[in-house]
Amino acid sequence: MVQVTGRRALVSTEVGGEIATSVPVPSEEEREDDGEDAGTKKERGWRMPRTGMLLPELPRLDAGETVVEFLESRAVGPDEIKSARQLVRNMESVRANISEIVWILRPVLYALALQRVQGNRKDWRPWILGVLMEMGSRQLAKKEISENVVGGWRGLSEVEREEMKRRGAGLAWWGMRGAFYENVTGSWVKGVVKKLKGKPLLDMVGGVVEDYDWLWEEYYFSTATL
Repeated sequence: MVQVTGRRALVSTEVGGEIATSVPVPSEEEREDDGEDAGTKKERGWRMPRTGMLLPELPRLDAGETVVEFLESRAVGPDEIKSARQLVRNMESVRANISEIVWILRPVLYALALQRVQGNRKDWRPWILGVLMEMGSRQLAKKEISENVVGGWRGLSEVEREEMKRRGAGLAWWGMRGAFYENVTGSWVKGVVKKLKGKPLLDMVGGVVEDYDWLWEEYYFSTATL
């Protein structure tokens, strides 16, 4: 996978090859004018009295939108004019490559570890292995960014920053996975569901949590981060 991506990190953020543009929605009057001949259409804008030139009508702001927000939403940033390949840097150092390889292999090694302790779902060894791989990969990546990326975190593209944030947030799912769920979280979730049952409105919330509890308990995919 590292070779296929040209030694770039895997990203889950959608990367488009085109610059997104904002298309104003026509008003009711403009839609009515679409059916008229060009010669009978009402002028939109302001005609300068001396030169006779027609200045186009300024776009209307959305409800609650400030002028600054309007301008920022239409500003083109550096990342928006780069190709997809330029948005994710090449991993040149050995440390960066090891970090990404560990990240790619972590679900496979975790699944193999689970297979070895099959029948003992409260065994902490697969969970510890998975957490260590994920945290180790992330720490190596952070050290690589601080030492070898010009500008550090700010030197990353928006795509790379979002991917790093997503990977960091993904660590929280280990609280609903494997031995941690079986020994700690599971009993807490079941206790909450039991307390909510029989109470108006809250009973509905408890039913939803109970449905997801079954997924968390039986399937890895519901907490998977890759």
